[in-house]
Amino acid sequence: MNLPIHQPTMTSLQIAEVGGKRHKDVMRSIRKMEEAWYKVNGRKFALVDYIDEKGEKRPCYNLTKEECLYIATKFNDEARARLVLRWLELESIQRPETMADIFAESERLADEMREDLASGKILPAMDVVLTSYDIAIYSYLRNGIKSSIDTPFCVTKSMISRILGIDVDDVQSAWERLERGGYIVTRKFGDKCAFILGSRIP
Repeated sequence: MNLPIHQPTMTSLQIAEVGGKRHKDVMRSIRKMEEAWYKVNGRKFALVDYIDEKGEKRPCYNLTKEECLYIATKFNDEARARLVLRWLELESIQRPETMADIFAESERLADEMREDLASGKILPAMDVVLTSYDIAIYSYLRNGIKSSIDTPFCVTKSMISRILGIDVDDVQSAWERLERGGYIVTRKFGDKCAFILGSRIP
């Protein structure tokens, strides 16, 4: 029996990142547009929490594709185009017909990475110095994180940023150090990073 395919969503943080806007400005636009959406659609936007860089809980919206594209009508042409392309990327990983197909592809990638690691195709750079952010992210990955569609070995940098309260730019640089140092091995999987733990432990 086919399992239902997860419908992707995008947070206001991600919308701000893709659109090159400040998050507080995106939040303000969403609030202003919510009333009209509710009148037409009978549903308010989903308001959730995230942890900011100070470790404090902050609100953000979690929107469907239709809601995002409605909000994007207030964007300039370039920002709107980037958001449309981002949605194409998000939807590209939804195409397998069953969750079993998604699981199988993730497993295939993991096996491929392990083979590369074992054969010496992936060699760590021994001079990489890790920061406290790097250690936190590695610990998070080691604890068995799974993506929002329950695909093993997969994660987005925005997800790590939201959960651990680390700025996305800091997550990006930490991820690069972890990979360069051989602590993790990655491949792209749709818009996510498919990963396995590498040969080194911090």
